[in-house]
Amino acid sequence: MAGKLDFDPGQAPMGHKLTISEVLAEYLRMERGRLAPKTHARYTEVIVLFTQSLNGYAANSLSQFDQARFDKLFNAEGEQHREFCDMFGPEHTLENVGEFLNYFMVSKVMAGADTLRASGTVMKKLAKWLAEHDYVGTMTRL
Repeated sequence: MAGKLDFDPGQAPMGHKLTISEVLAEYLRMERGRLAPKTHARYTEVIVLFTQSLNGYAANSLSQFDQARFDKLFNAEGEQHREFCDMFGPEHTLENVGEFLNYFMVSKVMAGADTLRASGTVMKKLAKWLAEHDYVGTMTRL
């Protein structure tokens, strides 16, 4: 995941559909300028956990068409293998926030109160940022 957080969407080829990984990396890069280093580290921690949640569970909410695409790329060998966040665009993020906050963070991570509180804050700010940057509809780098 660390390499994915360094992606610069401004360098994406024309017509490239941004992935969840790319958009989350852009979000963290933009937040770095306004947040204190300790707060940014907490945001990064939450986004990494959110990515793990999406990669592990978000495929359960896919349409039949998208599920077939997911199965093909997820089960591919070597360079062809892709995780959920590297296949799908940011329009698949918000529908999975509830799963992340209500199941993944509590059941899988056993997060402490501070991490749970930070997760709620980061997810609210991420949702607002996605809407402000029009990342909730069809996203293509023009």
